[in-house]
Amino acid sequence: MNNTVADSTQTALKQFAKGDYLLYQNRNQEAIVQFQSILKKLQRTANRSGNFVAFGESL
Repeated sequence: MNNTVADSTQTALKQFAKGDYLLYQNRNQEAIVQFQSILKKLQRTANRSGNFVAFGESL
């Protein structure tokens, strides 16, 4: 069985949780960097697969 989707989902959730925890600690600049890193990875994935619509684009 292929667990790639489950594994990548878990990774993304951990990365988001890290950013959320940084916000909780009032480490806002570090949190912004963390969230921007997630968005960059998402954009790279979208460019490769063509399955995602970029932010601000209509369907």
